[in-house]
Amino acid sequence: MTLLVVAVGYGGSRNVPPSGAAHVVGVFVVVSIPIMLAASVLFIVTGFAVDHRSLYVRRMLWSTRIELARVRQIWRDPDAIKGSIRIFGNGGLYSFSGIYRSKRLGKYRLFATDPGRAVVMVHDAGTVVITPADPEAFLEHVRLLFPDAQGNPHEAPRSTPDRRTHPIS
Repeated sequence: MTLLVVAVGYGGSRNVPPSGAAHVVGVFVVVSIPIMLAASVLFIVTGFAVDHRSLYVRRMLWSTRIELARVRQIWRDPDAIKGSIRIFGNGGLYSFSGIYRSKRLGKYRLFATDPGRAVVMVHDAGTVVITPADPEAFLEHVRLLFPDAQGNPHEAPRSTPDRRTHPIS
């Protein structure tokens, strides 16, 4: 995808008219492409971390903190983002992140690199969907920290997890 975007930018730069309104539009498009790539790289989701209160979505230069103290439900759902509409954010250039909406989940925040590994978390402030490298280990770890969190509302109740610890990514 990066090569395609760079090729479009290069092709556009070679075909910008020398003057007029088309020149202004052409220059705008050519200048916008590297800015879009740089912004997308900065917002790449590089991993996740959980402590006793929060989830941290790791980015290239910072982490986004999401309060988990009042998580009510958490479950794995590989189809969580199917049929979703992006309201604001990145729709797949290096990652999927931003605010999305679907009929099943309503409005939610998405931080994903592999939609097939989606984990849905519902807490007092809203719904968040993430894609940890090992969704089962992530679920077990969060359920150990927040034992009151229920599973998928459409499944039978889960048994209490054992107290082993697992690294998460």
